Parts: sequence; C-alpha cells; structure tokens
Amino acid sequence: MKRTISGILVIMMMLSIFSVYTGAEESDETVIQTVQLMEIMNGDEFGDMNLSANVTRAEFAKMMVSSSIYKDAAEGYGFSVFSDVRSEHWAAGYVKIAVQEGWFVGYLDGTFRPDNTITLEEGVTACLRLLGYTNLPGTYPNAQLAKYHELDLDEKVNATVGQPLSRRDCMYLFFNLLNAKTASGAIYASTLGYALNGNMELDTLNLVKDCTKGPYIAQTSGIKALPAAMGAQPTIYKNNKLVSTTDIQFHDVYYYNEEMRTVWSYNDRITGRLTDIDSLEAPTSIVVAGNTYRFACNEAAHLFSWAGAFTKGDMVTLLLGRDGEIAGAILAQESEEPKYGVVLSQTIISYTDASGKSQTENAVKVAMTDGSIQEYGVGKRTIAEKSIVSISFADGTTKIQSIRNRNISGKINSSGSKMGQHVFAHDIEIMDVNRETCQTIYPSRLAGTTLHVADVIYYSENSSGEIDTLILDDVTGDLYTYGFLTDAIETTTSSYMSGFYMYLIDGKRMTANLTNEQYNADEGGVMFIYDEGMLSGIKNLQHINISKVTDIWAKSGKDTFLIADEIQVYERVGDSYTLVPFSAVLDLELYYLTGYYDNFGFSAGEQIRVITATRK
Repeated sequence: MKRTISGILVIMMMLSIFSVYTGAEESDETVIQTVQLMEIMNGDEFGDMNLSANVTRAEFAKMMVSSSIYKDAAEGYGFSVFSDVRSEHWAAGYVKIAVQEGWFVGYLDGTFRPDNTITLEEGVTACLRLLGYTNLPGTYPNAQLAKYHELDLDEKVNATVGQPLSRRDCMYLFFNLLNAKTASGAIYASTLGYALNGNMELDTLNLVKDCTKGPYIAQTSGIKALPAAMGAQPTIYKNNKLVSTTDIQFHDVYYYNEEMRTVWSYNDRITGRLTDIDSLEAPTSIVVAGNTYRFACNEAAHLFSWAGAFTKGDMVTLLLGRDGEIAGAILAQESEEPKYGVVLSQTIISYTDASGKSQTENAVKVAMTDGSIQEYGVGKRTIAEKSIVSISFADGTTKIQSIRNRNISGKINSSGSKMGQHVFAHDIEIMDVNRETCQTIYPSRLAGTTLHVADVIYYSENSSGEIDTLILDDVTGDLYTYGFLTDAIETTTSSYMSGFYMYLIDGKRMTANLTNEQYNADEGGVMFIYDEGMLSGIKNLQHINISKVTDIWAKSGKDTFLIADEIQVYERVGDSYTLVPFSAVLDLELYYLTGYYDNFGFSAGEQIRVITATRK
C-alpha cells in the first residue's frame, strides 16, 4: 500500500521461498543417447538402432555386462562355458560373467541357447538379480513381475508375459534399470560411479559431456575436418543447431562421440587485447577485451604460458568451446569479417605491451550482437554512447569505427523467420539494447511483432540477401528488472520530501530510502529503472484480473497476454507475499490471480511480468 504520513514506519517481514521440482519424462532421444554412450546398445554402421528387432539371450547378456561394473572385463573371458557357447563365440565372455554373477542360468542339458529370443520375464528376472533382488516372496514369474512394476522398470516397456523383448523394450528396460533402487537402497547408476541430478536420477547431460571427446580445433573445412570414425554422414550440431558437414569451418571448435556418431561444433570467438594472464607457469585464466576467460584444455593454457605463443599486450582471437572456455587461440589478424555492436560506455584501460612498457588508452564497452559486452581500446579518441560501431582487426591493432544507423521496419511472421519480405538468416544474431545493458534474443521472441523504424538501430545482410544482424532499441522490455512493491511510504511537507519503498525481486526483500525525491509508485507489480547500476526509478505495471491461464498465456476478458519467461509469482496471505512456482497456482478454482504487465510502449512488450495469487 502507499501512504503519505509525517514519519516512517519500518515493517519487518520474514519471507519463505518455496521451490517445487517437477520431473519430466525422458525423451526417446535422451534414452537412446544414454544406452549408446554407456555402450549398452549401439546402432549399425548407418546409425540405425533397429529397435523393432527381437533380442537374443546372448545379446541380452552383453547388455547386462555393459551396464555393470564388469563392462570392460568381458574380453578377458575366452572360455567355453556351455556346449553351444564355445570360447570363440562372440558372446562367450559376456555369458561367462552373466552366469558367474548369478544373473543368468543355463539349461539342464548343458546349453545356454544363445540365439533364443529372451522373454520379458527372463529379462526382468536377470535385471532384478543384478540389482540384488534374489529371494523374492512368491512364485515365478509373478513375484518378479510385481517387483518389476514396483521399481518402475516397466516404464515404456511394451512386452508382456511370454513375449520376446524387442530392442526398444531393452533400451527402456536398461535405462529404467540405471534409475532403479538396488536391494541396498542406492540408485543403481550411482553404484557404477555416475552422477545423479537433483531428482536422484542419472544425470544424462553430464553423461553426454563425460563421454564426449574434445575440444578439438578444425584444421580445415567440411567433413575432412572431422575424425574418420565419424563416417560420411554424422549428426552435426553447430552452436546447438542441426547442420550439415559443409557447415564445419576452419578454426571451429568441436567435440564428438563415436558411439552416437555425433559432433557438436562452435564458432564462438572473442577478439581483443590480452591484458592479463594469471600465471605464466600454469595459467588458468586470462583477460581479453575486459573479460576473464578460463581454459577448456591444457593445450589452450600452454599458448599463454611462458613457453607459449602469446603475451600481454597482444591482440588475440579466442576460440571458445561449449562452456565459453578457451579451446584455442589465433592471432587477431587472422580473424574474418568485422563485428558489430553498440557503445554502452567509455572507460580507460591500462596494460603492459610486448616490450614491457605500461600503456594507457581510452576504451569503450561495446554490446556485441552475440550478447557479450567487450572492451576495446580507441587510443586518444572518444566514441559517443549509443553509437553503432564496426570492429575489425589488422596487424595487431583494433579498428573501431562509428557507422550510420541502418533502419528497417515490418511485421515479423508467426514463425519468426522473416520480417515483411526480408528473410532471416538461420544464424541471425538479434540483440536488444538500452543504455544499461543488452540481451540476445531468439527470432521466435519477436514472432507477430511489428517493428517500426525507431525500433531498429542497425541491420545487415549476408551474401544471400538474408538479414543476419539485427540491433534493436529497447524493443522487448526484457532488459528491465521486475518485482512487487509491498509498501511505499512517502512524506511531503512544505520543506521536506522523502520516500521509503519496500519491494521483492525474485523473492528477495529489498528497500529504497530517498531524500528529496519520490518515485510516486503504488503497491503492486513494478518495473525498476537503473542508471549506471543504481536504482533511479520505480514504475507501476498495469494490472488485470486473470480469468483463464496456462503456462504460456493468460486471459482477462477478451484480452490475451503472454506470460514472460522470467515470471515472478507471489502467493498472498494477509499482508505477506511468498514467492511460489507458477505451476502451484494455475488452478483458478483455488486461486484469484492478478497479473501485472508492462504497458510502456515496448513493441514486443505487454507481457505479464508478475502475478499475485490469493486463495479463494
């Protein structure tokens, strides 16, 4: 509430922040990647997993050993175990371990029958024994199947009693096995040394990273840049987009996994002056263009050691890998076309050049179109804030020039792939910028938005006439901080003015105490204005009563509003507000919801930034 009184009453409240984890069902792609990475199952030479094929007892024995602590030991078992599994049989080692550990048994006639298909109950029994469940109460197979369902080993397994297991069934059975509890209560994957996520399940993302080789630097372009083990048609992602082999370019950073026949490549590059190295003996980080970068590998770190190719004062181009760490580096003059950005501020930098002399020059902080903020020296020149600049490098120096605005207007289509008749390049860089900060955005964020001439600071086109760079002037409203103002106390007399404000940002309680100034803001959802990092204003958002809601949009009467990605939701109990997950208040039979959206004229704005929920 907002009150005008002669004094200031400070109210202290304790806030609790609740978070709810909602588990998501793993996708087929994640499951396939997991069993491939652990070498439980692999595709053929063309990558086909042949998921409809039935699985033999020998194949199942291999899958079991591959998902156990003995996965690397099978080749050491070259013995004749059964009359039909001689020492030269491809599965002899796997069968030996599976039988020796008690997961499998043979037949009374001394055979194993390796080519027989394995049924659901046989496979389930073997997996349960692997987990330590050997003495189950009840009769076979009912006791085993009951435990199978209890442990959720049945998730997405289609086979029923008496039916053979397909490769697809086995793919899910073994994935479920990794996340099942052993007889001793541990998650099975953890007993093999694999990391678990916050939901106490196998951390599949880290598994992919741990089983991936790299980083490597492409020494040529196209398929020849990749290891021969990838074959002629690997799956390739570049900057997290699916591409073809021709998109791999000289000096790209890449990682690969042979089992998945997949390559992940990146062409993220940072060029600027090297101003600091933390250690010449064993460097762990350096400062380039005003930012600190760490190394992804020893080979990259060596380049900046006492025995390396670079020293402080050099102009370098860093080749960054998947985590934004340095995978390699080249001389700046080897860099390609100019980069673009907007000047945010001016500063002064000092560094030691190659001869050991201290140097000082003017510099500018530039919001680059890739969303990073870089620092570049401009000698004795000054470049005004908000100027659009092109940056290129030659002969160890930076060439930074102001360029004229280049405007364009039009409506962006519903798929975010073109503006009017102008097609967006598949690798378009879009940046929204204001005087404080910048942010890269995906084309889909602008879908359906009409951009006016004043909204576009600059755009450029590639050789195909597609827009590949788009710099926007405060179009989305996403660059601001939002929160909820719980109390505003403003004092005004003939000779005195003050304002005291209590508010929440992402659940954190904060205050602002002003002398000779007021923000004229009321209780409710608000947008915060900053000037050089200091709070300089609070503006009220427009509020609506929500009549229908999903996790994407909300309705108020006939009007529909998008929900912002960084939505803040507060449950109100009396005069207290607690940050809660959005998913906790979606039931309108239980809650009254009030939405607060920005109505400040952003062309891609009018998104709900804050919601308050009150129980009915």
